[in-house]
Amino acid sequence: MSKEIRYHWMASLEPGPEERIVIAKIYEYNFVKKEPLWFSKLAKLLKNDMHPKKLLKILVWLQDRGYITHEYGETEKGRAGRLIFIDTFETPWKDWARKIYEEVEGLSSEREK
Repeated sequence: MSKEIRYHWMASLEPGPEERIVIAKIYEYNFVKKEPLWFSKLAKLLKNDMHPKKLLKILVWLQDRGYITHEYGETEKGRAGRLIFIDTFETPWKDWARKIYEEVEGLSSEREK
């Protein structure tokens, strides 16, 4: 593999600013609030930050790289839904996601001042 192709491949694994916002929000609901999170709820939470179509592309990107996983479960109204989680089964993404969450929350608290 040439250096240029290898660099492009590695760069594609690193999440950008919008992906980091999504990861932080998923981490917040998975580990801080310990509440279920599904697409429509996440879209409402991030409606000021991005369009739902962009959010869907980001979720696919995150799942393709193994950062997040989905599982069917019960939503707040008792309906079945595809719940979103940080993938912690085989990978150490929880600590990585916590660092991103702290960075994003630090930035958002600075914005509010």
